[in-house]
Amino acid sequence: NEIIRLIIVAMVRFHDSEDVQSNVCDAIAGLSLHKDICEVVINSTHSNEIIRLIIAAMMKFPNCEALQSNVCLAIAFLSTHNEFIREVVTDSTVSNKIIRLIIAAMIK
Repeated sequence: NEIIRLIIVAMVRFHDSEDVQSNVCDAIAGLSLHKDICEVVINSTHSNEIIRLIIAAMMKFPNCEALQSNVCLAIAFLSTHNEFIREVVTDSTVSNKIIRLIIAAMIK
C-alpha cells in the first residue's frame, strides 16, 4: 500500500510534469502485469484515485505517446485481474472518456 500511496503523491505533486506522469503510468502498467502486485493496487483504498489520476494524465498530455500507451496497458492489465476495476472502466461516463482518449491517442 505504501507504493500505491507514493505513486499517488508523485502524480499529484508533479501533475504538470509529462515525464513524471509518463513514468508513473509506466510503473503502474508494469506493476499491473504481476497478479499479486496488481491485487495490491486494485484492493487498495486508492484504486479509484489511481484510475482518476491516470485518466487525468492522459487528458493533460494527449501528445505523449509513451504515457498514452502506458495508460492503455495499465487499464487493460488492471481490468483483467479485477471485476471492480472493469466496472469502473466500463461505467458509461468513464468508458466514454477512456474510449475518446484512446481513439485520440491512436490517430495522433
